[in-house]
Amino acid sequence: MPRKAWVRSLQPSRQGEAGTQPAPVARLEGVGKRYGRLEALHAVDLAFFPGEVVGLLGPNGAGKSTILGLLAGLLIPSSGAVQVLSRTPRESRHALAHLPEGLHGWMTPRHLLRLMGGLYPNFSAQRYAELLDFLQVPERRSAAMSKGQQARLRLAVTLAVQAELYLLDEPLANIDLLARETILQALFRHRNGRACYLLATHEIAEAGSYMDRVVMIHGGRVIQDHSVAELMQQGLGVEEAYRQAMGAGLAGPALPQPMP
Repeated sequence: MPRKAWVRSLQPSRQGEAGTQPAPVARLEGVGKRYGRLEALHAVDLAFFPGEVVGLLGPNGAGKSTILGLLAGLLIPSSGAVQVLSRTPRESRHALAHLPEGLHGWMTPRHLLRLMGGLYPNFSAQRYAELLDFLQVPERRSAAMSKGQQARLRLAVTLAVQAELYLLDEPLANIDLLARETILQALFRHRNGRACYLLATHEIAEAGSYMDRVVMIHGGRVIQDHSVAELMQQGLGVEEAYRQAMGAGLAGPALPQPMP
């Protein structure tokens, strides 16, 4: 069956009735995570709401992937509580869509359609076909795809789940510069406006304009949590705010002066 064309995008809505804030989709309360002596997260308090696109920003090892793993139910907190739709993540797994880290080499898009359709009752075959077409994913084994094609296939599988919470860990990894805009269009311009999207990424320059809120993490601690509107009122873009929060060292070494 041919892949279908894109359907009309849904308009995002983050307000409840009469402008009140809706109940959170997910919450971390006093959450800590340790691996032996290594403290990956320390006393993290966060709540995520319907309709938000939240950027989780921080250097490698800051704790971004740990937060996503806890919300996905793949990790257990060492302290504190993690809830998705007021239940444990594993009890709410039907409402989650988590970007997979990799795929078996023998898998094709058609294999994944049968697999995901059997595992997830809220997997949309129509949306999957639309995403495959929009992202230009070929019908071949994963092992025969480029890294960029594999990344686009993983994204299509994730976004085809009609979830209330999307957990996206580095969705732009292995994607060339010119293709990133297409990926971001697939993520956000045709998004479910009632769902919450958590995006951990280093590609702040490209993804920052799609974010409603940024949570900055360093050393396992949340150091800033602002809406993008608040940053704009201060005259800051997402990338500039990130550089200021993390310190001038992120700007990189000074360029050498030209020879006289």
